[in-house]
Formats: sequence, structure tokens, C-alpha cells
Amino acid sequence: MIGRIWYVLTALTVVTALAFHVAIAAEGDPQFASAAASVANMFTYFTITSNVIVGVVSALLASGRARGESWLSALCVAGLTAITITAAVFHVVLASAIPALSGAPAVANTLVHTVVPTVFIAGWAAFGPRGTVHVRTVLLSLIYPVTWLAFTLIRGVLSDYYPYPFMDATQIGYAQMALNVTLVAVLYVVLAVAFGAIDRALAHRSSAAQVP
Repeated sequence: MIGRIWYVLTALTVVTALAFHVAIAAEGDPQFASAAASVANMFTYFTITSNVIVGVVSALLASGRARGESWLSALCVAGLTAITITAAVFHVVLASAIPALSGAPAVANTLVHTVVPTVFIAGWAAFGPRGTVHVRTVLLSLIYPVTWLAFTLIRGVLSDYYPYPFMDATQIGYAQMALNVTLVAVLYVVLAVAFGAIDRALAHRSSAAQVP
């Protein structure tokens, strides 16, 4: 019961974070022709899509539906790994490159880069589900980052628009961009393996605690 409540609160946190971002994007961006285009562009960011995945997974876990389904396990792995990358890349690489924020933008930024990653990872560690991270689910989880990367790079070639500075081939060159993307891809695999090891350790501890 506590786990379900935790995931309800996590899903609501994601909804709140996205509401802040939609409201900010709806104010318009000079790079786009309309407020609608600005809002649509918001959902092309890895940060936002990873938060959406976390919100969907949290809602499903809170409802108890689809537990044990391989697609939900893969989605859970994608959420865990992607939201960890979101937090790590922002705090290590991007935070120092953006101007100081205040008001609603500061709240929105903190929610998607710090609060959501923290509560989702903590919830997964505390409440499971266990047994979600293995070779098959990791491979299935790759559908999300590979699809996002392909879309982002094709769009970048066609429009010269890249969502993150470390991917902006027009500024840093294709060689450096390829290296940066490769490093993030390696980080994804390393994190997935790490979460698999943690998953097994937690499952073993849980089983041992139940032995009379």
C-alpha cells in the first residue's frame, strides 16, 4: 500500500513538473512560429520524455495494472536509466552552462532534473518491482533512447536545431557530437547493468528476510 501511494505521489510530481513546463513553453519562444509549436518542441527533449516515461510507469505501478508484463518491465528500466542520465548530465554538464533561474522556471527545472529522479529511483529501490532488470528488458528498453536519438539527429540535420549544446553538430562538429552521444550511450548501458545488479541484490535481501 505504501508503495502504491509513493508511486501516486511520484506520478503527481511528474504531472506538476510537466504543467510548469507547458505553461512556460506556452508563453512562446522566438525560435518557433507559435506557442503550440513551442509546447510541441518541449516534448522533444530527453529530459521531458524521460519524465513522461517515469510518470507513466509510476501511474501503472500505482494502479497495479500490467505488473509482470515484459513491456512494463522494459519501460521501468528505460525510466530508471533515462531519468538517472537526465539528472547526471544536467548536474554534471549542463547546469553550469545555463543562466541562474528564478520563479516558475527554477521550480520547473528543479522538478524535472532533481525531484522526479530522486523520488522515482528511491521509490523503485524501496518498493520495487523486483526482477525487472535483465538482459531482455534492457534490450527492449533501448527502443526509447535509440528512437529519440534517431529523431533528434535527423531533425538536427534538416533544421539545424539540437536540444542540447553537447549534441549541436553545427557548433561542435560531427566528430565531437558523435563522441558525446557515444559516451551517453555507454553511460546508459553501464547504468542498466548497475540497476540490474542492485535489483538482484535487493531481491536476494528481500528473500533472505522472509526466511524463518
